[in-house]
Amino acid sequence: MIPLKASVVLLSLRRYWKLNFPKDFRLLKLESYDGTDNPLDHARSYQTTMMLCNFKDAILCRAFNLTLKKAIIDWYNSLKPSSISSFRQLSYLFILQLVVARRKKKWSTQLMNVKQNEGENLRTYIRHFNDAMLEVTEVTLDITMAALINGTRNYKLTTFSS
Repeated sequence: MIPLKASVVLLSLRRYWKLNFPKDFRLLKLESYDGTDNPLDHARSYQTTMMLCNFKDAILCRAFNLTLKKAIIDWYNSLKPSSISSFRQLSYLFILQLVVARRKKKWSTQLMNVKQNEGENLRTYIRHFNDAMLEVTEVTLDITMAALINGTRNYKLTTFSS
């Protein structure tokens, strides 16, 4: 069960705002969405799971953000209050946002700009580098390795390439 905390930002659905979650509300275990997979698959999976539990449209809208993470949660939180009237509309905007975002891919040479910050451990740097790689189109292994090594402060990794 994922508890609903007051700090969670919820969509302001004017006609649904006073609708409370059922006392026995439990969000089934759903995989969090970070923008790397197909948004249509996530929206459909979420909707199907929630409909099986017989939740109303308002609950689908209000709980959707609990399945989002990274930049996608920022998009959700940026939606104007009272701008969403149904889950169908929300899922359409969600999919549209991600399709547009995917078109804004970066060139592989931009990986050279990814640098390990001072004090940042290697594991965190590699995670940060991998996130940047998701935004790149057609990257080769040579460019990937060169960019990874170029951006690290780890002496052992830089000598690995020699």
